[in-house]
Amino acid sequence: MTSLPTGHSSLSSDPAIEDLDLLTIRQVLDPDGISIVGQTTFKTSFKVIGNGAEPNKIIWIVNGSDKLGEANSDGSGNWETPLITVTKLDCFSIFAVGKYGSEPVSLPPKKFTVATETPIIREVRGATGLIPDNGTTYESSVTIHADAVPSEDTLAFDGETELESGLTNGCGKLSIKLVDLEAKTYAIKLKSSAGKESSVFTFTVKAATPLSIDEVTDDEGNPVAEGATTIRRKLTVKGGALAEGNLSLIGGRPESVPLKADDKGEWSHTFTALPDGDYSLGVEASYNDDVDGPRTFTVRTAQAATLDTVTDKKGKVVDKDGDTFETELDVEGGGEENQSIEIYNGTESLGMATVTSGHYKLPIGPLAEKSYSLVAKAKYADGGESAPYPFTVKGNQAPKNTRVHDSAGTVIDDGGSTLSTHVYVRGETRPLASVRVKINGVIDSKPEDSNDNGQWVRLVSSLEVGTTYVVSAVDADNPDAESNTWTISVIGAPSR
Repeated sequence: MTSLPTGHSSLSSDPAIEDLDLLTIRQVLDPDGISIVGQTTFKTSFKVIGNGAEPNKIIWIVNGSDKLGEANSDGSGNWETPLITVTKLDCFSIFAVGKYGSEPVSLPPKKFTVATETPIIREVRGATGLIPDNGTTYESSVTIHADAVPSEDTLAFDGETELESGLTNGCGKLSIKLVDLEAKTYAIKLKSSAGKESSVFTFTVKAATPLSIDEVTDDEGNPVAEGATTIRRKLTVKGGALAEGNLSLIGGRPESVPLKADDKGEWSHTFTALPDGDYSLGVEASYNDDVDGPRTFTVRTAQAATLDTVTDKKGKVVDKDGDTFETELDVEGGGEENQSIEIYNGTESLGMATVTSGHYKLPIGPLAEKSYSLVAKAKYADGGESAPYPFTVKGNQAPKNTRVHDSAGTVIDDGGSTLSTHVYVRGETRPLASVRVKINGVIDSKPEDSNDNGQWVRLVSSLEVGTTYVVSAVDADNPDAESNTWTISVIGAPSR
């Protein structure tokens, strides 16, 4: 046991000589019966003995505003508490309160200190709050709060490496500040001047995230590069800062945005409806003078989706409100670069294409025989949809089974030869329809009608010996509707 430091000594001796008619604390004894008034004790329980109470009354023992225990006076006004156990280590200034009449109070209070011989780490705290045992902090400076032997130096160690020392105050309270901590795991213990060591308190210091704007992404998660242009109006900005540090994001219109980093030193903010314009974002820390930026980009209105032309596979344009006999077509138009356009006929999707160099081309088909009204719809914000493009696909009118027969009515093989200089071209088409014979790329101006069964025949004469002929038939109303071709060669009769 040690004497209290200056300013903490008792105002009366023990045992005190008091007026036996006044409520008085005469002794405060540890479990071994030793007086602790004006002393430091390393025991956490004590009993209080007094007199001057009214007979058979209750007396409370109070420290500040805290009730520690109570006693019952005997017939002579003497009283004694059982052992009172305290849970905190600190300076005590106790007095007795009689719970009767005007509730008399013993004076002066009895002062002593309850302390520990072995240091006890109570908490480790950084600027942003408590750091739990086995916890993590991004701060490079922390303060250890502990209980230790009053008015003695106590050393702080990381493992076996001495870090700092601190002087415990007269109430056994100790604070040691550790600064310039590097990123690593620390195993902190305290050692008293007598060599007694505390339990180990472990925590990890992680490198503090520097203030930064790290990325800007659109609402589909695509990055918006520095200086880039985007048609997206919902953009998310992310970066780093001191863990739980306050900061401001500036330049996002119409005003700065207050932010707070999370416990990992990460922050983000989403702008939901940015107007067209050039942006230059910066981030400013409130906890120091750090600034990062600018991060620049431009928001603009997207190119509208258009549907400009519909063509068949031969490159012939299908006019708006026009007809085509082709069932495989190409749809072409424009829109926003690298964005998707979807083609609809009413509510039916016919497919999607990507705009490249301002242009897209989408093959569609095979199409059924009916009327169509195509619309190009942008798959991106503000791209809208095109005006309708109506047309009709008519039935396939191409003739078929075109064959060439000699004068005797025998089929000449495709790619074969004949001695005849006149031949019969036969084939099939729709009943009572008309065809035109096409020879070596030239279409005869005179049509040939089919019968009720769709069969037709045409006599072709004056063929030249030594000539090869490629023969087909086309629909009289649609020269693009062409049958198969049939090739023959006319040869001269062998010499005798």
